[in-house]
Parts: sequence; C-alpha cells; structure tokens
Amino acid sequence: MTARGRPGVTALAILAPLVLVACAPREILATSHPPPSPAPAVSAAPTADSSVAPISISHPAPGAARALAACHVGDQFSTAQVVGAGEIAPAGDVWHYVPLTGREPILATAGPAWVIQLRAAVPQPGGGGVWTDPTCIVTNEDAGFLATGPVTDDGGTVHQPPAPTRLPDRRLPPLAP
Repeated sequence: MTARGRPGVTALAILAPLVLVACAPREILATSHPPPSPAPAVSAAPTADSSVAPISISHPAPGAARALAACHVGDQFSTAQVVGAGEIAPAGDVWHYVPLTGREPILATAGPAWVIQLRAAVPQPGGGGVWTDPTCIVTNEDAGFLATGPVTDDGGTVHQPPAPTRLPDRRLPPLAP
C-alpha cells in the first residue's frame, strides 16, 4: 500500500514517528486464540457523554484539525474507522473513555488531550506486529498511539493489554459531518 499515491512510501512510514508504546511494555498476557472481533474495549454499558463536543469533519476546530492530522485520519485512516473522538480536559480524565493502565506518560500534562479511538488493524513499522483498535492521543506537547486493544506479534500470538486501572464509564461521540 502506498501513501497518497507516492510509490515506495508506505502508510507505515508515515505512522512510524507517531507510534508510542505507552502501555506496560512486557506485562502483556499472551494467548494463542485469534483477536476478538474489532470493537473498542470498554465497560459493559458506558454512557454517551454529552459534555464532549463531536469533531466536525467538514469544519473542525483548529485543535481538532491538528489532532485529526496527527492521528492520520483522512490519509492513513478513513473517517469510517473512527469510532469516537473528542477533546478531554484535563488529560487525566481520558480513563473515563479509554481502558488505561495509569502509566501512560503522554497523559502527564496539565492541559487537555484530543482522543481518537479507531476500529482498525494497524501494522507496526519494523515488524512490530499488528495493533487492533488503537487509540490516538494528542496533547499540546506530544502525539501518539496507545495499544488499547489486542496486539498480534509477528509469530501470530495475540497479546491482550494489561487490565485497566479503572474501566471506562463514558463513550466518546462519533465524528460529526
């Protein structure tokens, strides 16, 4: 696959600078069964959060446009692959929407975080396996992806992420037109 029709430039080459391994690196449990059907990992019945404004695809606010670009929505990922997105303030409240371990350095900021949840299988650069349903986080200081869903290594073993400190209890809104 090429990125934007440029021969020799793969989508992985574009993603490489943004990959951020924020989950506990070696505390992942290995299983031999295939990954579950693609769906974001959330608690049984998270509620929609009306306090988070949906991101407009046709007229995104400047911060939302920066987040969409940093997360490659519109070039590597289609808008149909975004299952939820929004600005969360403070960044420490992202756990309400995404299953986290509490050790994600990207969230150690006083400011807000833009969160974009994807339903996608994302091959990692350099033979790092495939992340299923990752979450992209963009702050004023940094941007990167968190492996919040299953990770399949190059040998085909499926690794489940560590259990979150707290289960998400809210749902991000889908993208708006």
